[in-house]
Amino acid sequence: LTFPKSAVLNQKSYYLSDTYDSDTASFLIGYNYQLHQLDCFNLSDLSSYSVRLENDGPNRILRPYGMYVQNMDSIWMYDESGTVSLVNKLGEVIYNVKLREWLEKNEEPKIETNYAISTATFHYDNENQSLLFVVKDRDYTPAKFKVKEVFFHRKEAAKEYFLEFPDGISDICNGDYGNMDAPNVTFANNKIIYNYPISSDFFVIDYATGNTKKYKAPSVFSKNKVDKLKKLEDYAEWEKHAITNPHFYELIHLADAGVYIRLHV
Repeated sequence: LTFPKSAVLNQKSYYLSDTYDSDTASFLIGYNYQLHQLDCFNLSDLSSYSVRLENDGPNRILRPYGMYVQNMDSIWMYDESGTVSLVNKLGEVIYNVKLREWLEKNEEPKIETNYAISTATFHYDNENQSLLFVVKDRDYTPAKFKVKEVFFHRKEAAKEYFLEFPDGISDICNGDYGNMDAPNVTFANNKIIYNYPISSDFFVIDYATGNTKKYKAPSVFSKNKVDKLKKLEDYAEWEKHAITNPHFYELIHLADAGVYIRLHV
């Protein structure tokens, strides 16, 4: 799809984006870091518009690390202050919460989009009125990852869904695998879909039941497990490690086609 040239939408690419399907059109929404705005593309009629974000004041959104589009008038943003904000189509913040209020002392949120490390999104479940996001828990040795589900609008304890490691791997957090030290996590149809950049395996948690399914998804184009880093203190070795190993990216669930899509390099 080629959009008409515009003096406003000047990005060549977007490090942060999401999609939304309405009854009449499909949209792609990208964060424009140069102008600090959301560029919204209508994929049906090739029109576009932008939503300006504020840098200060009650509608402030700092550099975002995560985004989830509930609908075109309700866009959730997670920024570098650790705040999740609900933004409407005018760029107004109509609700926000600091994730730290929902975390224990040794927990830290892992919401990021970094091609060299991982892609861990978050999700707002409108039916449960809950937010689901990835957490690194250092109460364990080695540290564990989990998805925490918190409920904003009703008094209910947070739920936790621990993320398994691939077979034969007990820890990826101590530098053994270079920059690839966190899981990729996406959400679809009441499911938590996750994998690790170091392995072709992936997992699906049904968070309505808590059941986990593991899938072998080997590639015929590359090895299916990343080698360990030999010299943790040598930065050149970290660069070499990234170049000489595959990197398995997040999975996208295409429900209508009954398939998962995964990119890897």
